[in-house]
Amino acid sequence: QVYDRLTHAAARGLMKGAVVMGEEAESLARALAGRLPCRRVEVAEGGEAMRRAVELGVELLGGRGTLLLSPACASFDLYSNYRERGLAFRRAVEEWCG
Repeated sequence: QVYDRLTHAAARGLMKGAVVMGEEAESLARALAGRLPCRRVEVAEGGEAMRRAVELGVELLGGRGTLLLSPACASFDLYSNYRERGLAFRRAVEEWCG
């Protein structure tokens, strides 16, 4: 399976939850189903997608833990490269933190 390492980490309790987005969101959600809570960001949210992903991630954490941007695959459907995606994550976290 494509997401074996991720599903093994989830099964071992190394993850508290996952937020999925982009064209592989459904495949990721299916792979993680039954292993941990999974939230999906709708692509229609466009430029707000990363902000929404951070909000959902914080909700899943319940106030405790680490929010990690850990792409399981490329996200060229949302960002032009890894740097743009990382900067979007950083901005979203900074906005959430105030």
